[in-house]
This record gives sequence, structure tokens and C-alpha cells, in this order.
Amino acid sequence: MFFFVVSFLLLFFYAGIILFYRHAWLKIKDFTSTPDIQAVNQVFISVIIAARNEEKNIRSCLQSIIKQTYPENLFEIIVVDDHSTDTTSVVANSFKNDNIKIIKLENFTGSTILNSYKKAAIEMAIGVSKGSLIVTTDADCIVEDKWLETIAAFYSKYDAVFIAAPVVYSSPLPTDSTFLRLLKIFQSLDFLSLQGITAASVSTRFHNMCN
Repeated sequence: MFFFVVSFLLLFFYAGIILFYRHAWLKIKDFTSTPDIQAVNQVFISVIIAARNEEKNIRSCLQSIIKQTYPENLFEIIVVDDHSTDTTSVVANSFKNDNIKIIKLENFTGSTILNSYKKAAIEMAIGVSKGSLIVTTDADCIVEDKWLETIAAFYSKYDAVFIAAPVVYSSPLPTDSTFLRLLKIFQSLDFLSLQGITAASVSTRFHNMCN
């Protein structure tokens, strides 16, 4: 009987939380950058990318960022090579854009063993950044053309101190294995649910989280 009561209470609590998230999600309004907001957009942005062994992805990532609609003189890209053993730095250095900077985490930490290398990489980059607004992404991500323009517009309109934005999977489903195909679909749905919970929680200021 005790087990039944506890299980029912937990189920009731879980259902309540899910309904709260759903209600908060439905209240979220889409945001679009408009010319009147863009006109006052003069915030300098530092885009930080912590990368470890991303030689296969870093080129596409950087290419998507440098073709932003946001003025090139208003953002910098800082790539932090987190102890890569491949050619991540070489590929990143092949870009001759003046607003791309590559730094090595080991030059700041030496042989010190860290609890979280990625967090340390981001902290190091923030320390050398010039931006009033810090934007982070991963080396295996590709961003849309209006990515920075939209973030800057939202930042300017709402005077935001923290912005969480969505991420979606874009890789094709496996065709050689039904199991892997179903597994990837499940992973995508699971990830989408986290995105929804993130948006709901941040928008209501219930709690903050982001991937």
C-alpha cells in the first residue's frame, strides 16, 4: 500500500510538471529580427567555439559563421583548441579572416588536470574576448545566416542577460539498420523534448538550463 501511494504521488507530481512545461511552451512567442531593431544593433559579439578533434567539422562550422548577415566588423570568432590530436587548429588557421582567432587551451593551463576542459576552454576564451555579448556554439554545429542578427536583435530589444536558443539534429537517418534508424529517431525525439523543457523553463524563469 505504501509503495502504491508513493508511486501515485510521484506520478501526480510528474504529470503536473509536464503540464506546466506544456502550458509554458504554448505561451512562447516566436521572435523575428526587424529593420527597426537592426537599426540600433551595434553590439559587438564574441563567438566562442571550444573544439577537440573536430577536423571534420570545424571548417563547415566556421564557413557558416563568417557568412552571417550581421556586420563582419561587429563580431569575432574565437576557436579554442582543447588539446586536439588531429588537424583542428590547422583547418581553423586556414581561414584568413581577420576576425577569427585561434587559441590553445594548453597554453593557458599547461599540464594542469581539469575537472571540465570544455568549461575551462570557454572561460579562457571569455578572458581574451572583446564582445559585450558572448555567444557559444559547438564545432560540429552549422548555424543559419541570420543567427547572430537574431540574437543581437533579441538582446537589444529585451536587454537580455541570458539567451538560450534551440538546436536540432540534421544528419541523415541510417539506411543499413532498422535498429539504428529507430534508435536515432528516439534520440532525436528525446533531444527535442529537452529543447521544449529548456524553452519552457527559461521563458518562465522557473529554472535555467541549456544544452
